[in-house]
Amino acid sequence: MLFYPNMQDEMARRTDAYAVISIQDTYTKGFGFEFNESRFCKDVLTLYFVDTVKEVDGAKLFDNEQANQVIDFIQTHKKDVDTLR
Repeated sequence: MLFYPNMQDEMARRTDAYAVISIQDTYTKGFGFEFNESRFCKDVLTLYFVDTVKEVDGAKLFDNEQANQVIDFIQTHKKDVDTLR
């Protein structure tokens, strides 16, 4: 039996197939959690960059290669999942 706080089990249950694009911070080399494939989560694309428009020392900005990865990921999964998160 699973427990969900405040009787919010309906909001917590996943019943659709989905794929995740996870954006993680380069300063901390991630947030300490990661998404994993499961029977509902069909695939995960994890990208590391800082969401800013101004260059900061030691920060990796979103680049063309990552943009192409996002496009490819969406094209790959647009027909086999219900939701892209």
